[in-house]
Amino acid sequence: MKHLHDNKRNHMSTELINAKLEIRLNSSLSCTK
Repeated sequence: MKHLHDNKRNHMSTELINAKLEIRLNSSLSCTK
C-alpha cells in the first residue's frame, strides 16, 4: 500500500514539474514577442 502511495506522489510531482516548465516556456515566449 505504501508503494502505491509513493508512486502516486511521484506521478503528481512529475505533473507539477511539467506544468511549471510549460508556464515558464509560455511566459518566456510571450516576453520575447
